[in-house]
Amino acid sequence: DPAPVVVGALPFAPDGVPALAVPRSVRRAPALREDPLIALRGPDAGHPSDWRIREVPAAGRYGEAVAAAVRRMRAGEFDKVVLARTLELTSPHPLDLPGMLNRLARRDPGGYTFAVPSGPGRTLIGASPELLVARRGGQLVANPLAGSAPRSGELAEDVRRAAALLESPKDLHEHAVVV
Repeated sequence: DPAPVVVGALPFAPDGVPALAVPRSVRRAPALREDPLIALRGPDAGHPSDWRIREVPAAGRYGEAVAAAVRRMRAGEFDKVVLARTLELTSPHPLDLPGMLNRLARRDPGGYTFAVPSGPGRTLIGASPELLVARRGGQLVANPLAGSAPRSGELAEDVRRAAALLESPKDLHEHAVVV
């Protein structure tokens, strides 16, 4: 492949094991947001009611972590904190990874959807509205988001939201941290 790709996951934990791979082949397609078939209903979700869901960390523990992060920010230890949670899903049925990926991508056609092998019998699947980092030729590209607001269906409302972002100390600070 003239443009090899490395895919994988790098853990935040210092003792975590990275899962990186160079695929034998890569298929590329235009962005889903440019596909006129996006308007069609996607494949059926299967049996989601059978799935066992485990929150990691549990809601109470996550709330405690948020409260601790807020206290530490107010004490001046941090300028910005990004906390995340995992949902571990277990199904008694075989998983349809292509179908799951399709449905996930349809939820945000402008986002970045991925499925990455992360160990024997394991796949990390997800979606993000932002591209963390990519290399295009000799150029490194990043597309982080901060200080954002959802779009509306009306131009006047979009202008109002944009003006509010430009006057918001919180959003301007978030933007400065990301820059």
